[in-house]
Amino acid sequence: MKKIRSILLSPPGRRCGNLVFAVLVLAVFWYARNLRNAEIAAPAPETSPNILSTSPKYDRIAGFGGPVPARIVLDSASGKIDRIEFPPNAEDPEYWRQVLASGVFDRYRNLTPAEAAALPIDVVTGATFSSRAAQETIRERLAEAAALPPPVRPSIRWNRTDAAVILLLLGNLYWFFRPLRGRYRQIQLTANLFLLGFLAHGGLSLAQVAGWVRSSPHWTLSVPLLLFSAVILLALARGKNFYCSGVCPFGCAQELTAKLGRAVGVPQRPGSFRFGSRLRRIVLGATVLALVCGIPFLPYEPFPAFAPGASWWMILSAFLLVALSLFRPRLWCRWFCSCGALLDFFCRTDLKPKPLDGGTKMNFERVVILALLLLLALALIRPGGAAASGGGTPVEPERRPDVLEVIHSRKSVRAYTKEPVTLPELETLVRAGFAAPTGANAQPWAFIIVTDRAKLDALAEVMPYGKMLKSAPGAVVVCGVSSQFRTGEAREMWVQDCSAATENILLAAEGTGLGAVWLGVFPYRERSAGVASVLGLPDDIIPFSIVSVGRPTGVEKPKDKYRPERIFLQQWGLPYPVK
Repeated sequence: MKKIRSILLSPPGRRCGNLVFAVLVLAVFWYARNLRNAEIAAPAPETSPNILSTSPKYDRIAGFGGPVPARIVLDSASGKIDRIEFPPNAEDPEYWRQVLASGVFDRYRNLTPAEAAALPIDVVTGATFSSRAAQETIRERLAEAAALPPPVRPSIRWNRTDAAVILLLLGNLYWFFRPLRGRYRQIQLTANLFLLGFLAHGGLSLAQVAGWVRSSPHWTLSVPLLLFSAVILLALARGKNFYCSGVCPFGCAQELTAKLGRAVGVPQRPGSFRFGSRLRRIVLGATVLALVCGIPFLPYEPFPAFAPGASWWMILSAFLLVALSLFRPRLWCRWFCSCGALLDFFCRTDLKPKPLDGGTKMNFERVVILALLLLLALALIRPGGAAASGGGTPVEPERRPDVLEVIHSRKSVRAYTKEPVTLPELETLVRAGFAAPTGANAQPWAFIIVTDRAKLDALAEVMPYGKMLKSAPGAVVVCGVSSQFRTGEAREMWVQDCSAATENILLAAEGTGLGAVWLGVFPYRERSAGVASVLGLPDDIIPFSIVSVGRPTGVEKPKDKYRPERIFLQQWGLPYPVK
């Protein structure tokens, strides 16, 4: 027993104890997540043939942080791709924003599934893993829909930059045991900064680790994952933080800046903040607690500033932190870096025996870990409290409004809040208008989205009952396109078609939480002329209706218009037997 006790209390034994604590937390986290997922009823699968979902079948294709599920919406008439939607995923928000902003998915639009499945992978610089995984997921789902053989995916998706990074990391490992000095140290730091930071974007961050935890076991072999594994193993074996000592690109930038400050004579105060190391451990504990509770990760780390297309505030914060290293070397590393605190967790051996009872004193990390385990145990017992898959709080799956509920809840909304309505929200309403029934598929309509304040006020002036447009943040004008009208007696069918489109827009507004009201334009000549003048309509375009849109204040309520005495059975005059 004494030998076992001495092994457990030795520095390697204590570091392995830290690893056991971490594994126990992950095990309880995964168990809680799976338990809650089993309790929550899964949403009904998509039954529409026009929607191709990639999840869960293709969740095996993982990106930087995990699977990248997608919903491919096909046009009901042509069968071509109308748009691609992405539910929330575990990718880093900054990198995923770059993927979406690149427009790489726009090239799939108006292609058949077979044509789109044949497109080559077009990766996005700075977010290679994320963009590649999303496109591979989409391609395999499209190939399945088109009854094509699945595309061949390379087992290892590394390029020459990744190979260079691996060689650099091996060099860093060698220099870790044989540290460099002077100008050679500066060369090492510069190489890590530019190759690992700006070119490969392969540094570690707590956001990335959180993504790995949430997306388990959908991991993909990558430089960051190899680096993280090597750092943990080296920390357990030698009790030293290999990564923060000179590999982290942001740490290299700070150290090089501090060296520059000393070279030009900038007065420096290397003394660390008294509670700096504890502060970053508190941040780590708060982040882990947020992850357990399902709170989305706040992207406060400056590491995404290395990637092209990073937000201005991210670049500015990174620049300021590096600039402060002129006066306080490695300020971020010492005070705020929770990723470094996580790596130090596997290195720390500051458990000192108590003189009274010979026991051991808990360090800060173990207190945090035990508290989290207690919270997780309570979450398992208390319904609805455990963390769910994907990093979100386990809530009841979003319930789409029932179609009859939407119909009976629809009301004319003329009072709006000051909150704006976005163009994508208005486009959603217009898409619903396009889905309306139309005789002989003539589609004799066109839609004008209006958000310009001056035009909305002008429309309010020419519409006798359209004063609510002065406070509405947006409107949709439904127009008839005379060149698309049917001929002969069926010509006036355009009125029914545009009426159906207008009603679809109203129902879509109700179903999406917006408020709308139908303002009739046709067949009033004065109104038609006024609307045409405001919007610059040509002679062959007939304004049919205006749908004023905004966020309802809740003043208007749906009216009960049900009249059973107006229901007849089989023929006029025979009342329907209402129960």
